[in-house]
Amino acid sequence: MMAVSKFRTVRLDDEVRLFDRCQQRQVIDEVVRTHYTAMTGNIPFDGVINGYRVSSENDDGQKEYLYIPADFA
Repeated sequence: MMAVSKFRTVRLDDEVRLFDRCQQRQVIDEVVRTHYTAMTGNIPFDGVINGYRVSSENDDGQKEYLYIPADFA
């Protein structure tokens, strides 16, 4: 394979944006763990999952990022 994908997309339900920050984080953590488990820690052809970058927009329209390392045990 000539190139590797740096990022894959795991989508959240639209309703998550209506939750408070604590509830959002709980949903995100659950989705990330479920995805990591389903993929057995790696993406075919792209390699090992090292972590997840969660992107969102704040009230001012600025992008915000949260990095969740894939160090689940």
